[in-house]
Amino acid sequence: MPVDLVDTDSPPRVLMVVPPLSTFHGGEMLTLWGDNFAPHLSTVCVFTIEPEDEGEERFTAASVAEFRSANKIKCESPFSGDARGTARVQVWNADVPRGTDVVRAALRTLEEAQTRDQGPRLSTTAGRLTYYSPDELPRVRSVTPDFA
Repeated sequence: MPVDLVDTDSPPRVLMVVPPLSTFHGGEMLTLWGDNFAPHLSTVCVFTIEPEDEGEERFTAASVAEFRSANKIKCESPFSGDARGTARVQVWNADVPRGTDVVRAALRTLEEAQTRDQGPRLSTTAGRLTYYSPDELPRVRSVTPDFA
């Protein structure tokens, strides 16, 4: 049986999120594929939607990751409130004390890091998760490839 090695000096990388869609209600079980995921009890998935218009706020949420291997973790998509669009999904091999609310500690650390322009070692690459309303008709924004 092969052994997955984790390089503790390097952050994880997210290569793919399956499925790539979630309703804004959240609760969708996601599988993240990548590498260097650590079997910490406090590994978290961090979801960020950058504002599209001036005056809108950045949406950031997190959920605890369920370790499967150094290349695969599972986590639940969080409720996105009024935020719609595509979230950047990153992984953080957090190191918080046992018994701590991992998600709350992760979000607090991320918020503090943003004010200092330095932060925890989030994954160097990010997957994408598109939030949508199940009550609205879908809109096509782009088609790839753009030739036939």
